[in-house]
Amino acid sequence: MLVLTRKVGEFLLLGEEIEVRIVRVDGDQVRLGIVAPRSVSIVRGELLEDIRKETQDAAAPAKADVAKLALKMQHLGKRRSYVAPNAPEAPDKNKPPAEPPPEKPAT
Repeated sequence: MLVLTRKVGEFLLLGEEIEVRIVRVDGDQVRLGIVAPRSVSIVRGELLEDIRKETQDAAAPAKADVAKLALKMQHLGKRRSYVAPNAPEAPDKNKPPAEPPPEKPAT
């Protein structure tokens, strides 16, 4: 981590397109001004952590849902096989592949 000391009105550059300027210092708070292209996403760190946590919580399956799925899988496992409706037939692995149709003579 790079640690710098800056005074109000001073700035630093990140690359050639991003400028971070010290606007004001009030006690333990520092007000920053950031100039960057619109394509650069700027998000406060604590907000990003909240978003990540909410995303993980939303993506995690409920325990009850996992238990229901496990029961369904056990039930399917007891069946001999399951073929989805309208599913194409699987090729027979023991049968040799079909020969291609004969070519038509050129006229």
